[in-house]
Amino acid sequence: MDETAEYLPMFLAEGREHLQELNLAVVRIEETPDDQATVDEIFRIAHSMKGMSATMGFAGMAALTHEMEDVFELLRQRAGGLERSAVDVLLECLDALEAATDAIESTGSESIEPEPLIVRLRTLVRDDESEHAGDAAGAEAPTALATVIEQPENLSELAQGRRVVQVHAELIEDASIPSVRAYMILSTLAELGETLACRPAPDDVETFKGTDIVAWLVSDRTDAELAEAAASVAEVADAQATEAVPDAAVDAPDDASPEAPKAAAAAEPAKAAAAAAPRGNHGSSTVRVDAERLDQLMHAMGELVLHRTHVEGLAAHADVPGLPQALQALTRTSHALQAMVMQVRMIPVEAVLLRFPRLVRDLSVKLSKQVELELIGKDTELDRSVVDSLGDPLVHLIRNSLDHGLEGPEERKAAGKPETGKLEISARHAGGNVVISVKDDGRGVDPTRVAKKAFERGLITAEAVDSMDMARATELLFHPGFSTSDVTSDISGRGVGMDAVRVAIRGLGGEVTMTSVLGQGTTSEIRLPLTLAIMAALLVQVDGRAFAIPLDRIERTVRLADQTVRSVAGKRMLVMSDGVMPLVDASEQFGGSRDSEAAFAVIVRGNGQRLAFAVSALDGQRELVTRPLPPEVSDGSALSGAAVLSDGQIALIVDCDAVAEGVA
Repeated sequence: MDETAEYLPMFLAEGREHLQELNLAVVRIEETPDDQATVDEIFRIAHSMKGMSATMGFAGMAALTHEMEDVFELLRQRAGGLERSAVDVLLECLDALEAATDAIESTGSESIEPEPLIVRLRTLVRDDESEHAGDAAGAEAPTALATVIEQPENLSELAQGRRVVQVHAELIEDASIPSVRAYMILSTLAELGETLACRPAPDDVETFKGTDIVAWLVSDRTDAELAEAAASVAEVADAQATEAVPDAAVDAPDDASPEAPKAAAAAEPAKAAAAAAPRGNHGSSTVRVDAERLDQLMHAMGELVLHRTHVEGLAAHADVPGLPQALQALTRTSHALQAMVMQVRMIPVEAVLLRFPRLVRDLSVKLSKQVELELIGKDTELDRSVVDSLGDPLVHLIRNSLDHGLEGPEERKAAGKPETGKLEISARHAGGNVVISVKDDGRGVDPTRVAKKAFERGLITAEAVDSMDMARATELLFHPGFSTSDVTSDISGRGVGMDAVRVAIRGLGGEVTMTSVLGQGTTSEIRLPLTLAIMAALLVQVDGRAFAIPLDRIERTVRLADQTVRSVAGKRMLVMSDGVMPLVDASEQFGGSRDSEAAFAVIVRGNGQRLAFAVSALDGQRELVTRPLPPEVSDGSALSGAAVLSDGQIALIVDCDAVAEGVA
């Protein structure tokens, strides 16, 4: 492992990508067994996964993926796909591989026991042996690569009368680590036959920087299978396998030595060097960057924004010729750099969404429900830190939709619906936010049932039961510990799902809402900022203290002197032409006394309702570098963070949802 340790991060990153792709492909092939493109994709990914694991020395993972290949081979040789029991075994294998990958990342050891799963895989293959149709025939011969490969002079002697196949793989011109790719290709081919010679030679692999890898081997595999094995390694542009020495071309010498392959490889240093010569440095179109470096880059960008704001403040009081123009140029450049840094951190939300077909498949089997999943907007981009935290809240919403929302086939049929329910997960941009929704066409929320459960738990009065509407019913579902389920299962019913979703989304600076129509379905909507590091906000003054209100939560600002304020049940309410809303005195809310000098009201959205903040003054819009508050300050407060202003003052960021929840 010592010589490959430096490649471990790349192995983990590519391994996780392969496992996600395999999960998605296996679920897809279960639904459409005759999708030959997916079958080929499964085999290619599995073979690449095996080669990577073997190269890094993780024997357990390599052994398991090797046995999985035999089952995947069944998909190639017959129509009709695999039975559900076989798919279940494959998915268990993928879970084991994922657990092994996690263990490697945390401990450096794969911690996998593949033997029980290997036995089950071999049983599947034995049971299906009678249906094997032999080697796949009719495969198109690969087109020849442009490079002409010179064979070792003593290849016929090494063949000893056996058929030798020449496998030539060509890397893409900007392959990230050619030496690792060459090692993976040669190791993969070595598992499929006896390697007689190769370029680069074994001693030259570590320093290899070219694009052409060639191996001459004796194998009982077909040319197409050998070419495909070489092509399965990442960053291979093309691969071909052709006959180099036919059967019985030369009588085997009596004194043939088993060390001949090594000697032949070692005797070709000049030719190996020629084959390994790089074709030119064209640069890589993509680069893997450690996530910590991206975080450091964003932090530095945030500091630059802070310093720029400080300079703008100083320039406003300075009379220096040319300073305004120079400041404008600085502002333009820093804005462009900020946008570029933000873009670098953006990744498609697909990274989260593609794990859900497997989840929906497993839950639908467990619940005996038929579910059609549709993913929309997979290319929608979101900050990496937000994407990383989005998985668990969405899992809660999906589990609730499948367990509580979607009905079973018989119930749907009785209600005049198709027996297969629909679950739609979509993502889209909305201004400076990303909106992700989970929508089902199930039974919907029953306000009467929710009201009865809430009354039993002492959450509402008996009078409130009769007046319960859909909006209040859906809001009750977010109450800590509340559940409408009569029984507790491993899927739901413990009353922690929706509350956990709201807490997690609020921690990301977002909000979650739910709408429902009885008998037609439910939609849960998550609204998140594109990034957590830099936030556009309105600065306000409250009793001489600075506060920041997220700009995406603000509807408008008004002068209190021009509005009507009334007292209703002891609470001040702001009466406007488009509605009546609570008027929250910001000074009183955040530890002071009522601000008698409040001159403005900021209308915001929070927790699904509108409310107004009474503040002393408006200081204008700013871009703020946000920082989390210490737990002893943030716990129980209606604040979500803080930011340092250009004059060194600290502005506390208002959590609109928490404030709205307190005045509800």
